[in-house]
Amino acid sequence: MGGVEGSSVPVLEVTVSTGLFNSAWVNCEQVSSYIARATSLNRPDSLMHFNLLSAALNELLELAFRSHAPGASITCGVSRKGDRDRVVLRVPGNEEVTSAYRRLVSEAGGGDSAERLASQLLAGAPPSAGLSLMELAANYKARFELEISDDQQVSLITDLALEEMET
Repeated sequence: MGGVEGSSVPVLEVTVSTGLFNSAWVNCEQVSSYIARATSLNRPDSLMHFNLLSAALNELLELAFRSHAPGASITCGVSRKGDRDRVVLRVPGNEEVTSAYRRLVSEAGGGDSAERLASQLLAGAPPSAGLSLMELAANYKARFELEISDDQQVSLITDLALEEMET
C-alpha cells in the first residue's frame, strides 16, 4: 500500500494500559488531545491540525481499547514525513485479534470508502470498529497497513494527509 515512503521523523510515542479506560472513556479523549496538541504545534494551521488529528486518534484509540482486556499495554506513536502524519498503534494480539484487525483493514481500505460509508450509514448500520476505520478513510484520507510480529503483536499503521483537508 502506498503510504509515507522513506523514513519519517518520530514525533511522540505513548504507552498506556487499557485498565485506565475501563472506568472513564473521557481518558481516551484526553490521551488523544494530548498527543494531537504535542504533535500539531509546528503545523501551518496548528489548531485545525490539532482538531483533525485528535478526532482521528480518538477513533483509533477507542478501537484498540474496545478490543483488549484490562491491563494490556497499548502504544501509540506519531511520526511525520513532510505533510503526512503516521500513527502506529501497537496492541498485543492473538489469532482472534489478528484476524479481526486483518478484516477491519481489508474492509476499510477496499474501494470507494466514502460511497461504502454512506451506504452503510443509510442502511442503518450500528456503530462499529469497521465503520470507524471506514470513516477515517473516507473523511480523513487515511490509509491503513497492518504488521503482525512473530509474537502476534499487531501494529495498525495509519497514514493521514490532514494538511490536504485544512485548505
